[in-house]
Formats: sequence, C-alpha cells, structure tokens
Amino acid sequence: MATVLHQGYVPGCIGRVAELHATYYSPRAGFGLYFESKVARELAAFCEAYQEGRDGLWLVRVDGRVEGSLAIDGSRAATEGAHLRWFIASDAVRGTGPVALNQPHWFLVLFGVSILFVLHSKGKIRVFTDRLETGEVVTACKFLAIAGVVLPLIPSAPLGAGLVAQIFDSLPVTPRQIWMAVVITTTISYLGYVLQTYLFPRKGLLLTGLIGGVYSSTVAVLVLAKKSKRSPGHDEEAAAAILLAVSMMYLRLLVLVAIFRFHSALQVGPALVILALLAAAYGIWIRRNSQESVLVAQEAPPSTPEALLEPGMEPVPGETEEPALRKNPLEINSALFFAFMFVAVSLATKYALILYQGMGLRMLSFVVGCSDITPFVVSVLQGNLGIGTAQVLQAIIIASASNNMLKVAYTYMFGTRRTANLAAMGMVTLAALSVIYAITLI
Repeated sequence: MATVLHQGYVPGCIGRVAELHATYYSPRAGFGLYFESKVARELAAFCEAYQEGRDGLWLVRVDGRVEGSLAIDGSRAATEGAHLRWFIASDAVRGTGPVALNQPHWFLVLFGVSILFVLHSKGKIRVFTDRLETGEVVTACKFLAIAGVVLPLIPSAPLGAGLVAQIFDSLPVTPRQIWMAVVITTTISYLGYVLQTYLFPRKGLLLTGLIGGVYSSTVAVLVLAKKSKRSPGHDEEAAAAILLAVSMMYLRLLVLVAIFRFHSALQVGPALVILALLAAAYGIWIRRNSQESVLVAQEAPPSTPEALLEPGMEPVPGETEEPALRKNPLEINSALFFAFMFVAVSLATKYALILYQGMGLRMLSFVVGCSDITPFVVSVLQGNLGIGTAQVLQAIIIASASNNMLKVAYTYMFGTRRTANLAAMGMVTLAALSVIYAITLI
C-alpha cells in the first residue's frame, strides 16, 4: 500500500474530496445534496483560479486513491487573510498521517498491536497508577521536561564573556556535560527507586540488596547493616544481601562506562563483570550455607520492618522505614545537589592532575571512594582532563575498591559482628583484586 503526498490538482480529486465531505458530514450533521454540490462547485472554482505561490492544494493518495485533502485559498490574502479549506481525511488514514508517510507499514501494525496490549492491560496499569503519589507524577513530569526540553537547549560551550563564562571556562566539563551527567545518573537511580518502591514493595533482604544496589549500593549496605542488628540471628542473609548490593555497584559502573566511553567498556567490562559475579557468587554461597530460616514473620509481610523482628521485639523508633532507599532521585533538589558535587569533584580532579599528575589522580580516587563515587566516575569519564583511557579506568577501579572499604566500615559500625565478618571477607577480597587490576593498568 503506497501512500504519497501530492501537491496540486489530479484528475478526479474534485469529486473525491466532495465525496469525503458528504460521507463524513451526512451521518453526523445531516448535510445532503446542497452541501455536497457546494463543496464540488467551490473546489472546482478554486482549482480553475489556482495560482502557484499564492494558493496551495495537498492530497493524500493511497494506491492512487485520494484519501485526504487540505487547501490554502490565498485569493483574498491581502484583505482578509488566507483561508484554510477542504481539510479532511478518510477513515483509512485519519490519525496515521505522519506515520503512514514516513514509516514502513509494519510499523503501523506494531503501533496497532501495542495499543491493543495497552488496552488489554488497562486494569493492571490502573492499579499501578493508583499507587503513585501525585507529587511523584509531577516530579517525573518536571524531570522529563528538563531532560527532553532543557538539555538540548543547554550550550556545549559557555556563551559570552561574563563571570559565568569565565567560571565554566575554568571547568574541565561543559555546561551540557554537567547536565547530561545529572540526567543519566539520576535516571539509573530512578530505575532502582521504582523497582524498590512500586514493583517489589514486598521484598526480603536479598531483593533489598539486589535492587537497592541499583539505586545506591552504599545506601543499601547501610540499610542492610542496620537491619541485621535489629534482627539478630539472620546475619548470613544480611551479609549475602550486602554482597548482592556490591555486585550491582560493579554493573552500575559498567553501564556508566558504556554510556560515556563505549570503547573503554570493552576494556574494563570483563574485569567489572568478573568482580560482580564474584560478589554475587560469594553472597549466594553464604545464603545457601546458612542454616537459618528465611527472614519472614508469620504476622507481617516481608516489606514491613516488623517482618525483620523476632517475636516480642519492638521496632526501633525512627527506623520503621527505609527513607534513604525511598527518596526519589528525580527530585530537583537531588539533581541540583548532584550537579554541584559533579562540578566540585571535576575541579578537584583537574587540580589534582595539575599539581600531582598521575599520583594525584590515584590518591583522589581513593579519597572520593569514602563517599558517593558516581560524580567522580562520571567526571573522569567525560571530563576534558587530558588523561588516557588506562588512567580513567584505573581511577574508577581504585574508587570502587575504596568504596568497598567504606562499606566494610559501615557494616562493622551499624551491623552485627557476624554480618560484618562475613560481608567484610568478600568486600576486602574484592577491594584487593581491584587494586591488583588497577596496578596492571599503570
């Protein structure tokens, strides 16, 4: 079925356009012979007086048959303005014009099938949307506007010669790179947030570690360590969940590398995948060798803190939820804070390289590992720092090793001793392997 847009008169178009108007308006408005003949007469007069450049007539033809029309009558443009006339489409093409003209026909079929699937699942979609808070929908809409509208408008380089331009000139990243980093990293975190909050609200410790690691592995480890202390006797499961969160950290790093430096992902990808598999395998091994029962209470679902308590225990005030894992990363304040941290870390990285060269970058990598490593990772991946791929990947691996040591400290500070010992054995080993791999990149 060939669909073309034709400009100008074609034989038979006057009768066909009159027919389209008559068949559309007769059942809806009761228009009859007078209306159809009026359309035909006036369209015929328009075609006879047609002047190229002043008037316009466009016809949608499907396999040679006229299925739609639109005309601009400019005969009175100087006094009354141009007149839009005979704008109509048949049922065969109504609503599919741009798609029919620019996409293959299989796309139309796919579009229709997608609509049917959505209509079939409208009950489930309604249940899901009913669980969403209005504030979150508004926040998501704001973020889509910032990502889809504002981001393309941000210049690749600072404009003008004022103070703002001078500040950006001193940065190793451009304004667009800064906001691109915000959009990508918060989107990844939002995926974990949605899984954590809406798709898997009734979860045990293992799923908390797995999904929480997508949101933030450091925050997930902190939450899991606290849970192990609130629920003694489930140390192995908590340790296993911590290792799963660490495993997701490596996969998250791999995604960031692939987005900002795809060619580098081919080099560091095997190492990050191996580290992720080792962390997950050790966590699963801990869980399978545990003689403890699954952490589920009879009276409460796994998603509630009461499910993590022994009979007779009371919830700790202020710890009845997981606010750190349930904070929407798409909130504007969170995005602006990440942008600030990204700029600060980029500047620190730039001057560490200027003052101390490669050693400065390695030391900074170790230091930033004691906090959120994402701003640092993104800054070295896309910043104009004048360093090679090997140095970039080495910095990322060192930061991940340092971050694992921070997680070890968290588990000992907030978790039970047995949970900390089990988890630390894996995380320290992973940190050591990371350092060894980083040395090979020198």
